Amino acid sequence: MLEKANMYSDELKWYANYSTLRGIKDEVYYYKTASIAANAKEGAIAKAISMEYITAFPDKPNGYSFNVKAARLLDTANNLGVLFETVTLQNQFLSKDMTKNKQAMVNNYYTMMGYYNETKAYEQAIAMCDKVLELIPAEPQTLKIKESLTKNWEIIKKMQSGGNQKAATDTTQIKKG
Repeated sequence: MLEKANMYSDELKWYANYSTLRGIKDEVYYYKTASIAANAKEGAIAKAISMEYITAFPDKPNGYSFNVKAARLLDTANNLGVLFETVTLQNQFLSKDMTKNKQAMVNNYYTMMGYYNETKAYEQAIAMCDKVLELIPAEPQTLKIKESLTKNWEIIKKMQSGGNQKAATDTTQIKKG
């Protein structure tokens, strides 16, 4: 009833009490608790439960999915690195069946690409483009993004090498003077 009424916080409390009385932590417990916590926007609880889910059932995909949902709740700006860690963990799991999980992996690579782009780690962002292109060769959007990232990376490299050359020239000028 609480779920149908979208009262997820109350449902989470009720389900915690019910689970304590039941005393069994099976896959249904982890699935239901992580699902309710994610719906209640309780990122910390969803993260903790999903990690327990992954530990208890490492070969089941739902723990990894809930872990990513929880990270999205906790790291909305993707500046804590939590989301990056969770999609990396999920991709390790998904790589067991690349054909079946191709789209989920591509989505995760795009998340990682965005993180690297925001932190100006263009070389790593380009590597994520390459991972997408391994799964979907010649994908037009990824090719455009890779081209843009490559230009940005080359500009950064020129600035860094130009700055080092200028610093060396300045040092030589000081020694001569």
